[in-house]
Amino acid sequence: MMKHIVCALVIVGFLCTLGCGRREISSEGKVLRLLSYRTRPNVNPQAIRHAEDAIRAIPSKAPIMERLEWGRIRGESTLRYYVLVLFEDQQLLRNEEFFKATQEVVGLDDLGPYFSGAATTPFFIHDATPHVRTSTHGMLRRVVQVHFNPDTTREQMQEFEDKIVALPDQISEITRLEWGASTGYDPADPAPQAIDPNFRNGSYCVLFTFASVRARDACLAHPAYAEFQRMAKDYSTRTPSAYEFVSRVEYIADSD
Repeated sequence: MMKHIVCALVIVGFLCTLGCGRREISSEGKVLRLLSYRTRPNVNPQAIRHAEDAIRAIPSKAPIMERLEWGRIRGESTLRYYVLVLFEDQQLLRNEEFFKATQEVVGLDDLGPYFSGAATTPFFIHDATPHVRTSTHGMLRRVVQVHFNPDTTREQMQEFEDKIVALPDQISEITRLEWGASTGYDPADPAPQAIDPNFRNGSYCVLFTFASVRARDACLAHPAYAEFQRMAKDYSTRTPSAYEFVSRVEYIADSD
């Protein structure tokens, strides 16, 4: 009897490692869209519930994505949410159902919208930790966005990319690391160009995953991260922006 219980616990633990029975999918070669929502001043709890329910409902209202996760941004006085949406195909960014579902997050009452919303240019994503499939649910996600100077050379961009890819081997506290350069794709363009995986316009997104705040702190104190940060500042038009949230993985598409 005890042997059966131990086996059952092992199986349950293994399934939870995979995201409680839902397998993680690879982000390699896919397209990431970052959405952010900021509350208006003195927004009421009902509006916050509305926004969170609307975020959770996006996959059911627009079942075209590979993955959706979100969370409240830490350390800001104004309540703000980050929503990360992964797509297989850049054409899906123009999907009308997806646009409507994201607009519902904003909400509306007699005083106007509960939230203001913004979206980044999509990023063509690479996975610097392809061997890792630990779920990011409940983990700390650090999003770093870098905007390089227009005169930055391709060689300098390649050096920066090489630095990103090397970070997981240099810093053991990094659980997962994904990154991407801007695709140059505009979903509002009536005749958009296809995404070019080699396109670089100087805009980068780097997604760090940490098991804890302590792991994050160890990473930020590491010389390899300091070098990454120095390089980003040296080439950037402004100080790179960094946001953190505890990930809530809301949807992962079925994968083979």
